[in-house]
Amino acid sequence: MGINEIIMYIMMFFMLIAAVDRILSQFGGFCSFPR
Repeated sequence: MGINEIIMYIMMFFMLIAAVDRILSQFGGFCSFPR
């Protein structure tokens, strides 16, 4: 596995975390997540 694939997977991972964090912050009023 090359360096470019590792960087690509890391960037996808961080974008997924950012999207989930944005969704959880939008629905933070309904959910019981400790934010």
